[in-house]
Amino acid sequence: MKGLRAFRSPGLVILALALIGCRSGPSEGWSSRARTMVLTSGPTEIAMSSSKVPGYWAREAGGEQEFFLYTSARSYLKGDRVVVEGPFGGAYGAVFRDESGVYQRGYPMAVLVVWKMERSDDPAPRP
Repeated sequence: MKGLRAFRSPGLVILALALIGCRSGPSEGWSSRARTMVLTSGPTEIAMSSSKVPGYWAREAGGEQEFFLYTSARSYLKGDRVVVEGPFGGAYGAVFRDESGVYQRGYPMAVLVVWKMERSDDPAPRP
């Protein structure tokens, strides 16, 4: 059981997601993995393995799946359209949802580790 505990660490989760999403190529410009998202929250935090993880809740433009965008950026507002790039995967965390006032432990979510993020004025989702 102790070995499984190591996999719940946010650092290891982030490292695993980063290794899964590694790619070669120029760091300038956007890759085909870029996604247009609509922020459904302002800056917020979740808890994973007793660590606070900063970011935003978002939905892919035109989609229903909810993501937690893991980033320390704090310059965006609820409703902003952003283009993000980075690896993502499933995780469980402790979440307080402001809109419902409900606290949940073991909440299943898709976490996207943001490598690159900027505002998007483009109303159409990126490929």
